[in-house]
Amino acid sequence: MQELRKPKRLAEMSVDERKALLKKLSDEKKFREFLAERMPERQEAQETSPLQSDEHELFSLSSLQKLKATKISQDHLKDKLKSVHCADRIQRLITPTAEIIADVEVLSVKYPNFGGFIAELVVPQLYLQMRMEQPLHLSPFVLLGAPGIGKTAFLSDLALVLGVGWKIVDANAIQTSGVLNGLTRVYSNSTTGAIFDFMLFDVDAAGQRVPANSIFCIDEVDKVGQNEQLGSTENLLLALLERRTAQRFIDAAVPEFPLNIEHLIWGFTANSVDQMSAPLLSRMTVVDVPSLTFEQSLNVVGTIFNDQAATLKSKGLDVGQLEDHDRCQLAACSPREQIRVLKIAIAQAVHTGSRVRVAGLMNGKQQKKIGFI
Repeated sequence: MQELRKPKRLAEMSVDERKALLKKLSDEKKFREFLAERMPERQEAQETSPLQSDEHELFSLSSLQKLKATKISQDHLKDKLKSVHCADRIQRLITPTAEIIADVEVLSVKYPNFGGFIAELVVPQLYLQMRMEQPLHLSPFVLLGAPGIGKTAFLSDLALVLGVGWKIVDANAIQTSGVLNGLTRVYSNSTTGAIFDFMLFDVDAAGQRVPANSIFCIDEVDKVGQNEQLGSTENLLLALLERRTAQRFIDAAVPEFPLNIEHLIWGFTANSVDQMSAPLLSRMTVVDVPSLTFEQSLNVVGTIFNDQAATLKSKGLDVGQLEDHDRCQLAACSPREQIRVLKIAIAQAVHTGSRVRVAGLMNGKQQKKIGFI
Protein backbone atom coordinates (compact mmCIF):
# COMPACT_ATOMS: atom_id res chain seq x y z
CA MET A 1 0.00 0.00 0.00
CA GLN A 2 1.30 3.44 -0.90
CA GLU A 3 2.48 5.41 2.09
CA LEU A 4 0.30 8.44 2.77
CA ARG A 5 1.97 11.80 3.26
CA LYS A 6 1.22 13.23 6.70
CA PRO A 7 0.99 17.01 7.13
CA LYS A 8 2.32 18.41 10.37
CA ARG A 9 -0.17 17.74 13.17
CA LEU A 10 -1.03 20.10 15.99
CA ALA A 11 1.06 18.07 18.42
CA GLU A 12 4.10 18.60 16.19
CA MET A 13 3.66 22.38 15.96
CA SER A 14 5.60 24.88 18.02
CA VAL A 15 3.81 27.47 20.16
CA ASP A 16 4.47 30.13 17.52
CA GLU A 17 3.10 27.88 14.78
CA ARG A 18 -0.06 27.25 16.79
CA LYS A 19 -0.53 31.01 17.36
CA ALA A 20 -0.03 31.67 13.65
CA LEU A 21 -2.62 29.01 12.80
CA LEU A 22 -5.12 30.42 15.30
CA LYS A 23 -4.67 33.88 13.76
CA LYS A 24 -5.20 32.40 10.32
CA LEU A 25 -8.50 30.89 11.42
CA SER A 26 -9.71 34.04 13.20
CA ASP A 27 -12.67 34.50 10.89
CA GLU A 28 -14.89 32.31 8.77
CA LYS A 29 -13.49 33.54 5.44
CA LYS A 30 -9.94 32.65 6.44
CA PHE A 31 -11.10 29.28 7.75
CA ARG A 32 -12.67 28.49 4.37
CA GLU A 33 -9.53 29.71 2.59
CA PHE A 34 -7.45 27.42 4.81
CA LEU A 35 -9.55 24.43 3.76
CA ALA A 36 -9.35 25.47 0.11
CA GLU A 37 -5.55 25.50 0.36
CA ARG A 38 -5.66 21.96 1.74
CA MET A 39 -7.94 20.56 -0.97
CA PRO A 40 -5.25 19.69 -3.59
CA GLU A 41 -3.40 17.54 -1.03
CA ARG A 42 -6.63 15.93 0.17
CA GLN A 43 -7.84 15.21 -3.36
CA GLU A 44 -4.48 13.68 -4.26
CA ALA A 45 -4.68 11.42 -1.21
CA GLN A 46 -8.23 10.38 -2.15
CA GLU A 47 -7.10 9.58 -5.70
CA THR A 48 -4.39 7.23 -4.40
CA SER A 49 -6.61 5.64 -1.76
CA PRO A 50 -7.47 1.97 -2.45
CA LEU A 51 -11.13 2.74 -1.64
CA GLN A 52 -11.49 5.79 -3.87
CA SER A 53 -13.57 3.73 -6.28
CA ASP A 54 -15.66 2.26 -3.48
CA GLU A 55 -19.33 3.03 -3.91
CA HIS A 56 -22.50 2.40 -2.01
CA GLU A 57 -25.76 1.07 -3.43
CA LEU A 58 -28.51 3.23 -1.96
CA PHE A 59 -31.35 1.26 -3.54
CA SER A 60 -31.75 -1.70 -5.88
CA LEU A 61 -32.83 -1.61 -9.51
CA SER A 62 -35.80 -3.86 -8.71
CA SER A 63 -36.97 -1.38 -6.07
CA LEU A 64 -36.72 1.47 -8.58
CA GLN A 65 -38.78 -0.53 -11.08
CA LYS A 66 -41.46 -1.12 -8.44
CA LEU A 67 -41.48 2.58 -7.62
CA LYS A 68 -41.88 3.59 -11.26
CA ALA A 69 -44.74 1.09 -11.66
CA THR A 70 -46.58 2.33 -8.55
CA LYS A 71 -49.65 4.48 -9.08
CA ILE A 72 -49.47 7.56 -6.88
CA SER A 73 -52.49 9.89 -6.66
CA GLN A 74 -50.77 12.82 -4.94
CA ASP A 75 -49.43 15.02 -7.73
CA HIS A 76 -46.79 16.74 -5.58
CA LEU A 77 -45.36 13.39 -4.47
CA LYS A 78 -45.52 11.97 -7.98
CA ASP A 79 -43.58 14.96 -9.35
CA LYS A 80 -40.92 14.63 -6.66
CA LEU A 81 -40.38 10.93 -7.31
CA LYS A 82 -40.06 11.47 -11.04
CA SER A 83 -36.64 12.98 -10.35
CA VAL A 84 -35.33 9.67 -8.95
CA HIS A 85 -33.28 7.93 -11.64
CA CYS A 86 -31.15 4.83 -12.01
CA ALA A 87 -27.97 6.95 -11.73
CA ASP A 88 -29.00 7.91 -8.18
CA ARG A 89 -28.62 4.28 -7.11
CA ILE A 90 -24.87 4.67 -6.46
CA GLN A 91 -23.50 7.05 -3.83
CA ARG A 92 -19.93 8.06 -3.09
CA LEU A 93 -18.19 6.98 0.09
CA ILE A 94 -15.54 9.25 1.61
CA THR A 95 -12.40 7.50 2.81
CA PRO A 96 -10.29 8.86 5.71
CA THR A 97 -6.83 10.10 4.77
CA ALA A 98 -3.95 11.58 6.75
CA GLU A 99 -4.85 14.99 5.33
CA ILE A 100 -8.45 14.74 6.50
CA ILE A 101 -7.34 13.65 9.98
CA ALA A 102 -4.90 16.57 10.22
CA ASP A 103 -7.65 19.02 9.24
CA VAL A 104 -10.02 17.55 11.82
CA GLU A 105 -7.35 18.10 14.48
CA VAL A 106 -7.13 21.76 13.43
CA LEU A 107 -10.77 22.17 14.49
CA SER A 108 -9.62 21.95 18.11
CA VAL A 109 -7.90 25.32 17.56
CA LYS A 110 -11.14 26.95 16.45
CA TYR A 111 -13.28 24.99 18.93
CA PRO A 112 -11.03 24.33 21.97
CA ASN A 113 -13.88 23.03 24.12
CA PHE A 114 -14.44 20.23 21.58
CA GLY A 115 -10.80 19.17 21.75
CA GLY A 116 -11.52 16.12 23.90
CA PHE A 117 -14.21 14.85 21.53
CA ILE A 118 -11.88 15.33 18.57
CA ALA A 119 -8.82 13.73 20.16
CA GLU A 120 -10.49 10.87 22.02
CA LEU A 121 -13.35 9.84 19.73
CA VAL A 122 -13.17 11.30 16.23
CA VAL A 123 -9.47 11.01 15.33
CA PRO A 124 -8.99 7.44 16.66
CA GLN A 125 -11.93 6.16 14.61
CA LEU A 126 -10.72 7.90 11.45
CA TYR A 127 -7.16 6.67 11.96
CA LEU A 128 -8.25 3.04 12.36
CA GLN A 129 -10.46 3.28 9.27
CA MET A 130 -7.57 4.73 7.29
CA ARG A 131 -5.29 1.87 8.33
CA MET A 132 -7.99 -0.73 7.67
CA GLU A 133 -8.87 0.86 4.30
CA GLN A 134 -12.50 1.31 5.35
CA PRO A 135 -15.00 4.08 4.53
CA LEU A 136 -15.22 6.99 6.94
CA HIS A 137 -17.72 6.48 9.74
CA LEU A 138 -18.35 7.79 13.26
CA SER A 139 -20.39 5.87 15.81
CA PRO A 140 -23.57 7.70 16.95
CA PHE A 141 -22.93 10.48 19.45
CA VAL A 142 -24.73 13.25 21.30
CA LEU A 143 -22.99 16.53 22.15
CA LEU A 144 -24.25 17.51 25.58
CA GLY A 145 -23.94 21.08 26.80
CA ALA A 146 -25.67 24.36 27.59
CA PRO A 147 -27.29 26.42 24.81
CA GLY A 148 -24.89 28.58 22.85
CA ILE A 149 -21.67 26.60 23.30
CA GLY A 150 -21.35 25.96 19.56
CA LYS A 151 -22.57 22.39 19.15
CA THR A 152 -24.34 23.06 15.86
CA ALA A 153 -21.58 25.29 14.48
CA PHE A 154 -18.98 22.65 15.33
CA LEU A 155 -20.90 19.88 13.56
CA SER A 156 -21.24 22.06 10.48
CA ASP A 157 -17.48 22.62 10.33
CA LEU A 158 -16.77 18.96 11.14
CA ALA A 159 -18.81 17.90 8.09
CA LEU A 160 -16.93 20.48 6.03
CA VAL A 161 -13.46 19.18 6.93
CA LEU A 162 -14.55 15.55 6.56
CA GLY A 163 -15.77 16.33 3.07
CA VAL A 164 -19.26 14.95 3.68
CA GLY A 165 -22.71 16.48 3.49
CA TRP A 166 -24.75 17.35 6.52
CA LYS A 167 -28.36 17.91 7.47
CA ILE A 168 -29.73 19.34 10.71
CA VAL A 169 -33.32 18.95 11.86
CA ASP A 170 -34.63 20.95 14.82
CA ALA A 171 -36.20 18.62 17.36
CA ASN A 172 -38.91 21.20 18.06
CA ALA A 173 -40.20 20.54 14.53
CA ILE A 174 -40.35 16.76 15.11
CA GLN A 175 -43.68 16.03 16.75
CA THR A 176 -44.09 12.69 14.98
CA SER A 177 -41.75 10.30 13.24
CA GLY A 178 -43.29 11.35 9.92
CA VAL A 179 -41.04 14.39 9.83
CA LEU A 180 -38.13 11.99 9.48
CA ASN A 181 -39.62 9.00 7.67
CA GLY A 182 -42.52 10.48 5.73
CA LEU A 183 -46.29 10.40 5.80
CA THR A 184 -48.23 7.49 4.34
CA ARG A 185 -50.18 7.96 1.08
CA VAL A 186 -53.42 7.42 2.98
CA TYR A 187 -53.25 11.19 3.55
CA SER A 188 -53.63 13.71 0.73
CA ASN A 189 -50.62 15.66 2.00
CA SER A 190 -48.42 12.56 1.99
CA THR A 191 -44.76 13.34 1.42
CA THR A 192 -41.34 11.82 1.94
CA GLY A 193 -39.45 12.61 5.13
CA ALA A 194 -36.21 14.46 5.86
CA ILE A 195 -34.03 11.33 5.71
CA PHE A 196 -35.29 10.24 2.28
CA ASP A 197 -34.98 13.77 0.88
CA PHE A 198 -31.45 14.21 2.26
CA MET A 199 -30.13 10.96 0.83
CA LEU A 200 -31.69 11.39 -2.62
CA PHE A 201 -31.97 15.10 -3.31
CA ASP A 202 -29.41 17.06 -1.25
CA VAL A 203 -26.25 18.24 -3.00
CA ASP A 204 -22.96 19.70 -1.82
CA ALA A 205 -21.36 23.03 -2.77
CA ALA A 206 -20.05 21.50 -5.99
CA GLY A 207 -23.52 20.34 -7.02
CA GLN A 208 -22.79 16.66 -6.34
CA ARG A 209 -25.14 14.45 -4.36
CA VAL A 210 -24.03 14.11 -0.76
CA PRO A 211 -21.90 11.04 0.09
CA ALA A 212 -23.51 7.99 1.69
CA ASN A 213 -21.53 8.63 4.88
CA SER A 214 -22.78 12.16 5.45
CA ILE A 215 -23.86 13.52 8.86
CA PHE A 216 -27.53 13.65 9.86
CA CYS A 217 -28.05 15.72 13.02
CA ILE A 218 -31.08 16.18 15.25
CA ASP A 219 -30.61 19.39 17.21
CA GLU A 220 -31.73 19.31 20.86
CA VAL A 221 -32.83 15.69 20.60
CA ASP A 222 -33.94 15.82 24.24
CA LYS A 223 -36.95 17.86 23.03
CA VAL A 224 -38.16 15.33 20.49
CA GLY A 225 -41.91 14.82 20.81
CA GLN A 226 -43.61 11.43 21.03
CA ASN A 227 -47.03 10.98 19.48
CA GLU A 228 -47.70 7.26 19.54
CA GLN A 229 -50.82 7.62 17.41
CA LEU A 230 -48.89 9.07 14.46
CA GLY A 231 -45.59 7.36 15.11
CA SER A 232 -42.99 7.47 17.86
CA THR A 233 -39.84 9.31 16.84
CA GLU A 234 -37.87 7.55 19.56
CA ASN A 235 -38.87 4.11 18.27
CA LEU A 236 -37.79 5.14 14.79
CA LEU A 237 -34.39 6.33 16.08
CA LEU A 238 -33.91 3.15 18.08
CA ALA A 239 -34.32 1.19 14.86
CA LEU A 240 -32.18 3.43 12.67
CA LEU A 241 -29.27 3.46 15.12
CA GLU A 242 -29.00 -0.29 14.55
CA ARG A 243 -26.93 -0.74 11.41
CA ARG A 244 -28.78 -3.84 10.24
CA THR A 245 -32.15 -2.06 10.41
CA ALA A 246 -30.70 0.96 8.63
CA GLN A 247 -29.80 -1.27 5.70
CA ARG A 248 -33.51 -1.35 4.84
CA PHE A 249 -34.94 2.03 5.72
CA ILE A 250 -38.59 2.45 4.74
CA ASP A 251 -40.10 5.88 4.15
CA ALA A 252 -43.83 5.71 4.89
CA ALA A 253 -44.70 7.60 1.70
CA VAL A 254 -42.90 5.08 -0.54
CA PRO A 255 -42.82 1.67 1.19
CA GLU A 256 -42.07 0.05 -2.19
CA PHE A 257 -38.69 1.77 -2.27
CA PRO A 258 -36.40 0.84 0.67
CA LEU A 259 -33.07 2.63 1.07
CA ASN A 260 -29.81 1.34 2.52
CA ILE A 261 -28.58 4.13 4.82
CA GLU A 262 -26.17 2.05 6.91
CA HIS A 263 -23.27 4.45 6.30
CA LEU A 264 -25.15 7.55 7.50
CA ILE A 265 -23.44 9.22 10.48
CA TRP A 266 -25.86 10.07 13.29
CA GLY A 267 -25.04 13.11 15.40
CA PHE A 268 -27.23 14.69 18.06
CA THR A 269 -27.09 17.72 20.32
CA ALA A 270 -28.79 18.07 23.70
CA ASN A 271 -28.98 20.51 26.57
CA SER A 272 -29.77 17.66 28.97
CA VAL A 273 -30.15 13.89 28.82
CA ASP A 274 -32.53 13.68 31.79
CA GLN A 275 -35.59 13.19 29.57
CA MET A 276 -33.90 10.77 27.15
CA SER A 277 -34.65 7.08 27.55
CA ALA A 278 -32.03 4.55 28.60
CA PRO A 279 -32.46 2.49 25.38
CA LEU A 280 -31.79 5.56 23.23
CA LEU A 281 -28.78 6.66 25.28
CA SER A 282 -27.35 3.14 25.13
CA ARG A 283 -27.06 3.48 21.36
CA MET A 284 -24.89 6.61 21.39
CA THR A 285 -21.83 8.07 23.07
CA VAL A 286 -22.66 11.00 25.36
CA VAL A 287 -20.03 13.73 24.99
CA ASP A 288 -19.93 16.42 27.69
CA VAL A 289 -18.84 19.66 26.03
CA PRO A 290 -17.21 21.92 28.65
CA SER A 291 -17.41 25.68 28.90
CA LEU A 292 -14.47 27.78 27.83
CA THR A 293 -11.99 29.35 30.20
CA PHE A 294 -12.14 33.12 30.52
CA GLU A 295 -9.01 33.46 28.37
CA GLN A 296 -10.54 31.25 25.68
CA SER A 297 -13.74 33.27 25.84
CA LEU A 298 -11.72 36.46 25.29
CA ASN A 299 -10.23 34.87 22.16
CA VAL A 300 -13.71 34.01 20.93
CA VAL A 301 -14.81 37.63 21.38
CA GLY A 302 -11.81 38.70 19.32
CA THR A 303 -12.64 36.18 16.60
CA ILE A 304 -16.27 37.31 16.36
CA PHE A 305 -15.34 41.01 16.33
CA ASN A 306 -12.56 40.57 13.76
CA ASP A 307 -14.88 38.62 11.50
CA GLN A 308 -17.56 41.32 11.57
CA ALA A 309 -15.01 44.15 11.28
CA ALA A 310 -13.35 42.49 8.27
CA THR A 311 -16.71 42.25 6.49
CA LEU A 312 -17.32 45.96 7.08
CA LYS A 313 -13.80 46.89 5.99
CA SER A 314 -14.39 45.19 2.63
CA LYS A 315 -17.15 47.78 2.14
CA GLY A 316 -14.94 50.69 3.13
CA LEU A 317 -16.16 50.92 6.74
CA ASP A 318 -13.65 50.99 9.61
CA VAL A 319 -14.90 50.49 13.17
CA GLY A 320 -11.45 50.48 14.78
CA GLN A 321 -10.55 48.18 17.66
CA LEU A 322 -12.59 46.75 20.50
CA GLU A 323 -11.49 48.18 23.86
CA ASP A 324 -10.22 45.77 26.53
CA HIS A 325 -12.99 46.54 29.02
CA ASP A 326 -15.61 45.83 26.33
CA ARG A 327 -13.89 42.54 25.55
CA CYS A 328 -13.99 41.56 29.21
CA GLN A 329 -17.69 42.38 29.50
CA LEU A 330 -18.46 40.31 26.43
CA ALA A 331 -16.29 37.41 27.61
CA ALA A 332 -18.68 36.98 30.53
CA CYS A 333 -21.59 36.33 28.11
CA SER A 334 -22.48 33.39 25.96
CA PRO A 335 -20.99 33.60 22.46
CA ARG A 336 -24.51 33.68 21.06
CA GLU A 337 -25.06 36.81 23.14
CA GLN A 338 -21.65 38.13 22.07
CA ILE A 339 -22.67 37.95 18.42
CA ARG A 340 -25.99 39.70 19.10
CA VAL A 341 -24.42 42.49 21.14
CA LEU A 342 -21.55 43.10 18.73
CA LYS A 343 -23.89 43.38 15.75
CA ILE A 344 -25.87 46.11 17.50
CA ALA A 345 -22.80 47.86 18.92
CA ILE A 346 -21.06 47.92 15.54
CA ALA A 347 -24.21 49.23 13.84
CA GLN A 348 -24.40 52.03 16.42
CA ALA A 349 -20.70 52.83 15.93
CA VAL A 350 -21.08 53.08 12.16
CA HIS A 351 -24.18 55.25 12.49
CA THR A 352 -22.72 57.70 15.01
CA GLY A 353 -19.09 57.60 13.88
CA SER A 354 -17.95 56.66 17.38
CA ARG A 355 -16.07 53.65 18.73
CA VAL A 356 -17.76 50.34 19.45
CA ARG A 357 -19.35 50.28 22.93
CA VAL A 358 -21.21 47.31 24.43
CA ALA A 359 -22.37 48.85 27.72
CA GLY A 360 -26.13 48.54 28.24
CA LEU A 361 -26.64 46.09 25.37
CA MET A 362 -26.27 42.82 27.26
CA ASN A 363 -29.00 40.81 28.93
CA GLY A 364 -28.10 40.49 32.60
CA LYS A 365 -29.40 36.95 32.98
CA GLN A 366 -27.01 35.74 30.29
CA GLN A 367 -23.85 37.41 31.55
CA LYS A 368 -21.91 34.28 32.31
CA LYS A 369 -19.52 32.00 30.49
CA ILE A 370 -21.33 29.13 28.86
CA GLY A 371 -19.21 28.24 25.90
CA PHE A 372 -18.35 28.62 22.28
CA ILE A 373 -20.24 29.13 19.04
